[in-house]
Amino acid sequence: MKLVLFTSWLLFVPMTVSAQMDHTHSPAIAEDCTELSPELQAVVAAMDGPGSRIEALSKPESAPVVKPGIHKLEVVLRLLSEVGLLGKESLSRQTLGREGSMAEKTKPSENVENLFGGFVRLTVPKDGMYRISADSPLWIEVIDGEKPIERVRIVPRLRCGRIHKSLGFPLQREKSYWLELSGSTSPDVALLVTEESDR
Repeated sequence: MKLVLFTSWLLFVPMTVSAQMDHTHSPAIAEDCTELSPELQAVVAAMDGPGSRIEALSKPESAPVVKPGIHKLEVVLRLLSEVGLLGKESLSRQTLGREGSMAEKTKPSENVENLFGGFVRLTVPKDGMYRISADSPLWIEVIDGEKPIERVRIVPRLRCGRIHKSLGFPLQREKSYWLELSGSTSPDVALLVTEESDR
């Protein structure tokens, strides 16, 4: 009996350590954070600062506009079952992926009763590349009319401090876009919309 208990304990310890490792940043990622450009360091620092609280809408309609800048938006999301998503028709039938695959177009799960989302209206002052950063796992689409804009993969990866994901999108001035947020397990999410500097 003691041998069985001892063997079980030996198996349990590596599993516990492995589970904890899944939720921490590796030393390599932490080192990358210290080597960021001043512009990206400002983005990371802004996520720790104060923010403006706004409420997401259940569907695109008349709403105040947010603009890019080094200021955090504290977005109050709605139950996903109340949100009329504009993305692909199969959006609500796909499964929510693991944390690591969220940036690879993971969709919200069928069980939407415990998930949150909504819409935020966005305009930009000039044509360019814009970074949308979030502090937690969720699906981010930028909608132009009723069509999602493809994200740009050449925007440098940023996952430092409180920033969980950070995606780049090419946007144009004098257009009104909708940020479609979905698949969040939290009713609140912090966002930053910033212009990428020309390289």
